[in-house]
Amino acid sequence: MRKTAIVWLSLLAMLAFVLGGCAANSPQDKTEPEKNGQPAALEQTQETNKFYFTANEGGSISKIDARTNKVAGTIKVDGAVHNVQVSPDGAILGATLVPAMQHGHDQSMDMKGMALFYDTETNELIKKVEVGHHPAHIVFTENSPDFGDGEGGSSSGSRASVCSSSRAVRAR
Repeated sequence: MRKTAIVWLSLLAMLAFVLGGCAANSPQDKTEPEKNGQPAALEQTQETNKFYFTANEGGSISKIDARTNKVAGTIKVDGAVHNVQVSPDGAILGATLVPAMQHGHDQSMDMKGMALFYDTETNELIKKVEVGHHPAHIVFTENSPDFGDGEGGSSSGSRASVCSSSRAVRAR
């Protein structure tokens, strides 16, 4: 009986040490130190506005505020926007545009598509580049945006004429 009591007391002591060690590692509710006389919890950080863009086949691009999901602006274009892409630094919006077909006997069905580049903050058109017949997508690379046509190829010769980088286009 005495052995059983010693075993139980030993087990209880080990359990107390284990639980005591776990409690020491648990997160504590700590108050942040004060900075400039105000608690850090009350500090407010200024968050930059974040937007996303959608291609509307009906001839516009919508700029949507990511916090509220409300339309913050609309860019009107002549034709159908097939795709939009924002540069990695968030400064430039690239869009591929299939022009609106003109109906009439003297109009050619051989109209070229366009690559459009806009400033994401102001929605201002930075550059408009004529490309192949069916522009599909714009891909921003380290040196410049590239775009492909709907026939599986890239638009030859256009890449260098678009811009050398987001910063260069922005500075113009």
